[in-house]
Amino acid sequence: MSVSRILNYALYLYVLLYALIYFIYIFYINAVHASISLMSISAMLLPFVLLLFFQWISWKYTDQHNKRKIKIRLIVISILGFSLLFYCVFLLGVNENESRFTTERWLNDDEGRVYLVDDLMNEHELIGMTKEEVITLLGSPTETEYFRER
Repeated sequence: MSVSRILNYALYLYVLLYALIYFIYIFYINAVHASISLMSISAMLLPFVLLLFFQWISWKYTDQHNKRKIKIRLIVISILGFSLLFYCVFLLGVNENESRFTTERWLNDDEGRVYLVDDLMNEHELIGMTKEEVITLLGSPTETEYFRER
């Protein structure tokens, strides 16, 4: 078996692993409502950079008469790989936008409040605010037994 054939099999194996990694990323992003950070972008870029590296090595060791066929294959793999990367970054951006606190969002989306809390705590100094200021910011208290005043 030639070196180029072994490298092509290794590339195809990595492409399958790459797709699996990005599907896990998509599941994770949706499950924990992750947003854009230096760590999340780095984690997204690393498999893509490795994909490009494996493609470059495969190209380097391909026989001259197979270059045209391999070039098309590598372009398709790159486009699909970039599409998964772009989709993950898009999801991170959507989550970042949905996590921005506004009084209107807080009042209109009871279930989505959990995503707004971090931004609320970072952007507003709640300690030291009067009860009226908190009600102005968050609206009147939600009717529930859990938060009942004693």
